[in-house]
Amino acid sequence: MAETAARKGIAGIRASGIGYERPLFAYLLNTPALIAISLLAAYPIVYSGWISLHQYNLKRPKVFRFIGLENFATILEAPEFWSALWITVQFTLLVVVTVTVLGVQAKGTATGTISLVGTNLQFSPASVSVEGINVPLPKAVTDAAFSFTVPIPP
Repeated sequence: MAETAARKGIAGIRASGIGYERPLFAYLLNTPALIAISLLAAYPIVYSGWISLHQYNLKRPKVFRFIGLENFATILEAPEFWSALWITVQFTLLVVVTVTVLGVQAKGTATGTISLVGTNLQFSPASVSVEGINVPLPKAVTDAAFSFTVPIPP
């Protein structure tokens, strides 16, 4: 019996000797990927910020003059910026409201399909499209987001 306990102890040490159950081991394995992803994401962001503080002309790329926040002051004074911002806000509100209403209506149907002017629109609340890439959402998120009922007049 003592020999069996010793074997179990040795087997337990061997199985846990690799460290799979330790959180530090998981961080150690993920560190190279996290460093690579951080560098790949941080470099363009930092470089864009640096370029935004300079006067840069594509016709004369050698001329690179530091002007600080002057670019931001110029853009805030431009009426085109405010017009584009207003159009973006209107478009975003329209899309969010439309997709929410259609999603709530589709959730109430058995197939998740809504018939609009002779065409069938398939709406799946289980995924979100982010810049053309369909991203699935966890079931807990979709259940929480679509657990309410909104009365929609016929």
